Amino acid sequence: MGFADYLAVVASILLLIVFVFLLYVLYDLLQSIPDAKSDPYRKATEALYDIKKNLIHVHSDSQNNKNIQIVMAALENQTIASKVHKILYNSSFYDSFAYGIAVRSSFCKVDIHREIVNNMAKILIKMVNESSYTYACNTNFIRDYIPSCFSEDDNLNTIFELVHVMARSNCQAEVVGELIEVAKKTELLNLKMEIFKVISKLDSKENRKLCQVAEHVSEFIDDFDEAQKAEFCQISKINKCQILEDPNIVDNCKSIEKEL
Repeated sequence: MGFADYLAVVASILLLIVFVFLLYVLYDLLQSIPDAKSDPYRKATEALYDIKKNLIHVHSDSQNNKNIQIVMAALENQTIASKVHKILYNSSFYDSFAYGIAVRSSFCKVDIHREIVNNMAKILIKMVNESSYTYACNTNFIRDYIPSCFSEDDNLNTIFELVHVMARSNCQAEVVGELIEVAKKTELLNLKMEIFKVISKLDSKENRKLCQVAEHVSEFIDDFDEAQKAEFCQISKINKCQILEDPNIVDNCKSIEKEL
């Protein structure tokens, strides 16, 4: 083999080494670039895009719920939570989720629909609690969902947690107004009592409205158990509600005081 052939072989080997090295560098580079599956922020933005398109389609709730769970996980990720909150704010997801809860008021007996409502409520709680943003009041879901879906088996704990949070924000008057309307119309004693307790935990300026609810609740006082009577009488007394002047209410409250 001549010298030229020797150089050709050496050059080929060097080129092969360089080629292998470049392949290794390229592979390492590709591995360092996150795709949609490994990048939680990109995954969350894609999930939000799908939610925006499909949230009104109740029949898509299995996929909707998966997307919402992705967003919930992103909000727990301190690295990207603020960026996800910004998207939620700028893309009006507050209204989207509030409307999404309302439209499922006819489907609350189905597990998947009830689960997605609870998850939307959890995201709304995080949104309202995020002090960087202020949202316009959208409380229509209260009158639609709560009276339709509250039952002895489902006290709507997550929804009422959302109501508590909203009532402590700039939406207190709107929330209380909606709750009073529900209390007036519902025939469910436990729901009336739950609304009464919610309003009782708000600022004292809502005392007058609380006493309005007390009037609707008091109609059922003979059906209360002892714990409910005691709670009703105590809250009404603290807030100086005129309903305590009603003879039947006076008798019931006195009998409870004696037993206590």
